[in-house]
Amino acid sequence: MNIEEQNRVIEQINDEMDQAEDEATWGKPASDIITRIESIESAKPARAIWEMVQNARDVSRKEGAVIDFSLDDNEFVFQHNGLPFTAKTLHSLNIQTSSKVRDDIVQVGQYGTGFLTTHKFGLKFRLSGSLELNGGKKYLDFKELSFDRSPRDKSSMIKNLKEQKLCIREMCTNREN
Repeated sequence: MNIEEQNRVIEQINDEMDQAEDEATWGKPASDIITRIESIESAKPARAIWEMVQNARDVSRKEGAVIDFSLDDNEFVFQHNGLPFTAKTLHSLNIQTSSKVRDDIVQVGQYGTGFLTTHKFGLKFRLSGSLELNGGKKYLDFKELSFDRSPRDKSSMIKNLKEQKLCIREMCTNREN
């Protein structure tokens, strides 16, 4: 085999390894998100609001959650004064898994599915909040972290999840923050 053929084989091996890694790491979350979004199509918007209130309660401070809703023609906004995100909770939000935040209460939510119900309001959304870093020694406020759950095929959803992970990492490491 000449060098050019060897390089093509090596490139093919690398491509197949990357695809296998993507499938092993991102395949299940991508499939679960697509399946769960399809299953909420018949859910009533009131359930999505209930899920957001439940999520706010689960990340509330000991004195309880303060929640604010607003709605106009183009936008539904939900805000609360819960605990800041951590790297774990942001990653869990991205791949739609549960991340237990508090040990001092019985959390209502436990499977990471509630937030998906909020996609009833839209498959593209923005998230703003605070990110706890270095064990609570530093906090980073962030605005407009965008999520896109619109893909209906697994490979496109995998691509979105990977891009979202990179956006989260970039946001956390951006020296201007």
